[in-house]
Amino acid sequence: LLEYGGEVRATAGPALSVTPSGAPVGVTPSLTLGGETELWRSVVIDGRLLGPLRAELTLVDGTLLRPRGLKVTTQEQGALRTVIKLTGNYAAGDRAPLGLEVLLQVDRGQPQVVVEHRFIALGPSPAAIRSLHLELETPAGPVRAAELAGEAGSYRLVQDGSDPYGNPSAASWRALADGRASQGERAGGWVRQGEICLAVDDFWQQWPIGLAAGNGRLTAELWPADARQGPFVANVGMAKSHRLVIGLGEPATKPNRLRFDRDLLLQPGVLEPMAGGEETAAYDALVAKAYDRLLAEFAGYGMENWGDLWQGGYVRGAKTWSNQEWDLTNSWLASYARTGLPHYLEFADAAARHFAEVDCVHAGDAGELGGARTHCHTAAAGHQLEGPNMPHSGWIEGLLLHYGLTGEDRSLRAALGIADWTLRMAAPRDELTPGGPAYPLAQSRGAGWPLTTLMLAYRWTGRPDYLRAARRIVDYQRRCQLPERGVWEAEVPHEHPWRGGCVFAFTNFRGLRLYRELSGDELADRDRLRAARWLVGELWRPPDRFMYEQCPTYDAGTDVGFLMWEALAEATRLSGDPLYLMLARDAYERRVALPDRMVADMVRSQWSNGTLQQAPRMLAAAQSLPERPAAITLEPPAEEVPLGDGGTVSFRLSNA
Repeated sequence: LLEYGGEVRATAGPALSVTPSGAPVGVTPSLTLGGETELWRSVVIDGRLLGPLRAELTLVDGTLLRPRGLKVTTQEQGALRTVIKLTGNYAAGDRAPLGLEVLLQVDRGQPQVVVEHRFIALGPSPAAIRSLHLELETPAGPVRAAELAGEAGSYRLVQDGSDPYGNPSAASWRALADGRASQGERAGGWVRQGEICLAVDDFWQQWPIGLAAGNGRLTAELWPADARQGPFVANVGMAKSHRLVIGLGEPATKPNRLRFDRDLLLQPGVLEPMAGGEETAAYDALVAKAYDRLLAEFAGYGMENWGDLWQGGYVRGAKTWSNQEWDLTNSWLASYARTGLPHYLEFADAAARHFAEVDCVHAGDAGELGGARTHCHTAAAGHQLEGPNMPHSGWIEGLLLHYGLTGEDRSLRAALGIADWTLRMAAPRDELTPGGPAYPLAQSRGAGWPLTTLMLAYRWTGRPDYLRAARRIVDYQRRCQLPERGVWEAEVPHEHPWRGGCVFAFTNFRGLRLYRELSGDELADRDRLRAARWLVGELWRPPDRFMYEQCPTYDAGTDVGFLMWEALAEATRLSGDPLYLMLARDAYERRVALPDRMVADMVRSQWSNGTLQQAPRMLAAAQSLPERPAAITLEPPAEEVPLGDGGTVSFRLSNA
């Protein structure tokens, strides 16, 4: 039995009516749930009756799948909002290749229902989807559409696009209304019949997608049967959702969100310290430019791609989907928290939804279940071409923050799924394989990211198994760290037989900071200070470059010093030595003085964990100091003495 606010009534069969109590009279959506294949049997909004909402999915072989075995639970209930969850499968006969989740959200005082439709590819083989439609029965009436003037009796619009990334102007739609054709670029994503309006969130960005109306029905074609791309191939383990808003009056393509006061979010103890205000005005202007450039040049478009980025790959001349490497969601949520600008939250929402669904493993191989797929390292372009691995297991901070700001349960489940996969990989063993544990310090992030993930999950849940696994990783790190130098030494993957550290040590700094705060282990401060001395003494190349890895190839340093800003600020806080923060602050000001370069840093998806997150954290540390450190003055370099070629040495061995 579902219960909400004391107003519950049973209806015939398995149906149930849920009415949020306390809603203003005249604006009270009432959902009647039931029916084996219906998502709802009826909805009454402000006295207007809407008929059943049905879903149909057709495979490429012609098999028609409908919802089956739906179970109803209450995901959330309160004075302002009720969220009902339906779970089941898309099935026909003994075939059920796709799971189904539907969220029905009713907000107090809002004449609408938010419908979140999500399918999960269960396997055992990929599902080739020819069409996926949601159909709502409405009272018959004239059709009104966003892009067409006047009214018509029947209407169909299909949104398409030609480039899957970085060119939003390539989107185009075509429509037919009572035999009259129209076309354009970006459709508004809604259609209205009489007073009833159906809208799809982020409509044109998720092409191919369509809307249709006529004969008392409104239809969202989430994958049109006549899509130019042919069938949509859902690889085993992936998921995909669409969000619809069904209501009265003017179209609302976005669900209602809580509004947060920026000053509240920046208060100590709410989020991690981040700078804002007048001191970051120049920086914020660059962030705004970076956002516009990201959507125009790097963002992914299309049903599977929206929310991801198209980045430089690992094969010359090839690119690949980032699969949210370096926590894109958190980068833009940090920008939202600091500025309060809602479009940052909207893009972070799209990023979180993509990552939690397309890039995480929801079914299939038990060894990969729950993990996040890393981006492809070859010239192929796909989201599910590689499985999870430990050096790429750390991007849950954005998912957790997204859940905290929006209440979207999928983000929390995905974050903890990644943490649980990491936990299984870091399980204690009686003996190690020849390669050592699953978190070797190759590139210094094989242990840093898993440690960060486990500590973020522990902070959120308090589960002791996360902390125990984190302690095992910290113990491993300490065995790898050389006390005299401070380096977490490992074999350099790209240049054998050199050994040393890597710029990705910043992940170890971050994981150890969280570990110190949550475990109370004071030795973690010693570990970080040792590493900070190594960082400046061995990796730093003045004025603001760091060796990518400690080997001859990278001796001149690489242009990724912004990855170290938070670590350097923490080193000043721990030691009281202003040098570390001075280096970071000086490098930051050099970047701000070169705005085109800094904007480029922000939109490079592979480094989104750098500038967009580390600059506000570093500046917050600078603001906390009693006085600002002086600028750095570098002495001119000493004269370099070239080394000539070595001579030949002859020797003879003999037994005396």
